[in-house]
Amino acid sequence: MLLSDEDRIEGSEISKFLDFLDKCPDSIKVISCSVYNLQQENYYFYPDIRISHIDHNLNSSIALNLIPTYMSGLVFSVPDIIKLNLKSLFTPTIRNAYGQIDISRQLLINGYLRFYVSRLVLKGVDIHEGGDGYSHRNNNNIRTDLNMDLNPLVYGPKARARQFYYSDKMMVNYRKHTNCISYFMAKMNTFSFFYTMVLLSDNITVLQNNVSIKNEVKLALKEAKSLNEYSLFAFFSFLFIH
Repeated sequence: MLLSDEDRIEGSEISKFLDFLDKCPDSIKVISCSVYNLQQENYYFYPDIRISHIDHNLNSSIALNLIPTYMSGLVFSVPDIIKLNLKSLFTPTIRNAYGQIDISRQLLINGYLRFYVSRLVLKGVDIHEGGDGYSHRNNNNIRTDLNMDLNPLVYGPKARARQFYYSDKMMVNYRKHTNCISYFMAKMNTFSFFYTMVLLSDNITVLQNNVSIKNEVKLALKEAKSLNEYSLFAFFSFLFIH
């Protein structure tokens, strides 16, 4: 199981979850667990009840964005993940912020995803300083305005654009394993998410005064091209960004 460092497991659920795993057929390669926020007394992530009882293959998962980007609650089949050559799958750099999605999709080429909806994963208290997210912030530099002061190396326009180019290239690699409708929906969902994130990046990060979003996107594309981590669709996607 992938579990974020601030999260924990509900002890009383472990026995039931193990029973759940025992009943899963070998075709289930990935399980996505609900995540419950104790502070807000509500679910941070809970699958749509209309799809939670269905086993999903790569087509449905890639199209509907079923797997959350939150890095907690994903359970991988041990025999199947051992077979993966993770080094050849991706290189862990700033462009690939969501490696757990790459791993999940790779496993779903020959398998299925199933949801576990009971309250197994408990979300920890949000941390607002330190780590990669807030690596430039300290106790004496807490901003009071609406800008979240996130790390631009992870959430800035260049980083977000690189993540988009990388994600789109990965999606192209899965093209032969998906149908046309699923592939089109996945492309549109990915573009919509990252385009919005690029435009909003200066609202959540502190950029230098001489930095423009458009120039940052151009730099991201230049880097992506040098590593062959872009597609023609991605090349034209941000062409008219302001």
